[in-house]
Amino acid sequence: MRRAALAAVLAAGPALANDSTAELDNNGLRLLQEPDIAMTSEDLSISAKAVRIEYEFVNRGPAARTVTIAFPMPDVTGGIDENVGLPDPDAENPFRFRVAADGLEIRPKLTARAFVGAVDVTDTLAAAHAPLMPFAKGASEALDRLPQATKDAFVKAEIAAIDEYTTKVDGPMEKHLAPTWTWRAAYVWSQTFPPGKPVRVVQDYSPSVGGTAGTTIGAAGWRTRDDMSGYPAKYCIDAAFEGAVKWAMTAAHADFAPFAETRINFVLKTGANWAGPIGAFRLVVDKGAAQNLVSFCADGVVKTGPTTFEVRRSDFRPASDLHILILEPLRN
Repeated sequence: MRRAALAAVLAAGPALANDSTAELDNNGLRLLQEPDIAMTSEDLSISAKAVRIEYEFVNRGPAARTVTIAFPMPDVTGGIDENVGLPDPDAENPFRFRVAADGLEIRPKLTARAFVGAVDVTDTLAAAHAPLMPFAKGASEALDRLPQATKDAFVKAEIAAIDEYTTKVDGPMEKHLAPTWTWRAAYVWSQTFPPGKPVRVVQDYSPSVGGTAGTTIGAAGWRTRDDMSGYPAKYCIDAAFEGAVKWAMTAAHADFAPFAETRINFVLKTGANWAGPIGAFRLVVDKGAAQNLVSFCADGVVKTGPTTFEVRRSDFRPASDLHILILEPLRN
């Protein structure tokens, strides 16, 4: 596969930090294998700030079909020192998901549960007055208020883990509980598809965006580092992209690339659950600023603007998911 890249950089002072935010997979609409309803088009626009998807469906069967459609939110798992790129972890709708069909807003039902592995711990957390979202404000505090016997049971069940830190300058180390369960949720609604009539579904949401305050791309031996070994294949990083990074290093007289990373994942393979291939598929990736670099795996990428890149497909059967890497110049 070929990738899109823009070799336009601004000189910046050298900097590298280990602060990192993990990204979650951002999903598309899901439906169990449906023999009659076809996705005739999908128009997908992705940036670090917003995802917008415009679908058109046609029921090719002889009668109207009312089916359940699900938009699965990415699983969110807590942990000690975890930092996950959530748009709004304290909100009931942390990804600000909205959906409309044929111009009419839909109010889908959010179904959320909490798990440790395959074990459902939703009721256990409710009894402890703890939010199901592990990164929600007050989750750790709710655990700290539990009786010691309950705390011990939570740790044994791997619902929580012991985290030691001090809350006062030069104060003693204190033991606290950190949430380690997984929040699993989906928006679900019923949609009727009349026979032969196109139905247009539009969804908007804020993606989970991962980031690192620096990058080791371009540094000596970076491709063999354990934490970077998957980057070349995952993001289709080629010689031109790496050359642009090294040019920026030279211009900045830096040993490390003067960029911060932004990473976005999108699950494309769910598009294969509908009847037949996607008739017309269009992808637009917006890297956010003209001086940024972007790399992702796709054939036939066309630059359509200072920050935008476009891919078009006919009769598209997505066989892999989309991973986007954006490098943003560091500021002095």
